Amino acid sequence: WPQNAQGWMNSLLYYMLETSVLSATPEKFSLKSLVAYLSGSENFIATEDKKTKKVTSDFHQALENLPLTHYSRVQLPQQATVQQHGTFKNNVCIALAIFSGGAGKITSLNNIDMEELVEGKNPIALFLTIPDTETTYNIVVNTMIEQIYQLAAAKADDNKSKKLNRGLRFLLDEFANIPKIKDIGAKVSVCLGRNISFTFIIQNK
Repeated sequence: WPQNAQGWMNSLLYYMLETSVLSATPEKFSLKSLVAYLSGSENFIATEDKKTKKVTSDFHQALENLPLTHYSRVQLPQQATVQQHGTFKNNVCIALAIFSGGAGKITSLNNIDMEELVEGKNPIALFLTIPDTETTYNIVVNTMIEQIYQLAAAKADDNKSKKLNRGLRFLLDEFANIPKIKDIGAKVSVCLGRNISFTFIIQNK
């Protein structure tokens, strides 16, 4: 179920970005605008075609105009029922509900040059500060760390040396209290070879 819901959202995101369904440039496209579009649109109300017995909706019909190999069509769960498609939408709306508020405002704009942060000529320090009594913005911190790491790993792999030209260090203070980072063990085990390192600070009392 989570995988199918993820596929459903991926299908929608790529379709919206490529067709400018929100009449917005990629720079203005955000999870906040996505949540608003999902919540107020009837394009995703699925029904069953009486002749073909296949699930259909305005969104499904729009995808029919794309090549069979298009990422949006490949990602959409093909065997799901009408009820399941409705559940996918509801699950996505619930998961992204946080972006309809303060987290959505924070992630709607970006003034951080990620390329410069990862491999610019000048050293840069980026501080992410979150209160230990409020978990609302945890997903923002997790997403930022994940994006920086994935971009850094890709940049390292593109280099002939398979390393970043300038070292990248994640200094994670109060590591036991920050949001859980996806696959942190795997990241730590392979990062040094890419000139990326993690430092964890944990209080023992």
